[in-house]
Amino acid sequence: MDICKRFDFSDRLFSLISIVNPSVAQQFEIKSLGPVLQRFPVLNNFVKVQNVDDEWRAHALLNFSEYDLNVNDTADIYWSKVCSPELGKTVERMLVGRLQWHLMPKLQATQYSFTPQRGMEDAL
Repeated sequence: MDICKRFDFSDRLFSLISIVNPSVAQQFEIKSLGPVLQRFPVLNNFVKVQNVDDEWRAHALLNFSEYDLNVNDTADIYWSKVCSPELGKTVERMLVGRLQWHLMPKLQATQYSFTPQRGMEDAL
């Protein structure tokens, strides 16, 4: 009871902090991490909201069992698995594959660059 008198628990920080809980993160009820960046504006010097949200959505698409991501893990263990270099590369490959799947049908046959075996050297 004394702790409630000493600290202001009405601050939005306490509603945002649930995001790091693995069970909340895996449910993907929170669609954007924009409110976190609004609450901590200094983070905007290091990241862009869109990039953070893209990574957040990529996390939601992961096969949790494949990467041994368990909702019963503590937040530090869970997020150390998510942020591992190997998993980061997997998420990157997944995003690149998804982008190619969406973009490749829309590119013209004469389009060079940004496509496999169709680099600028091939055009020249």
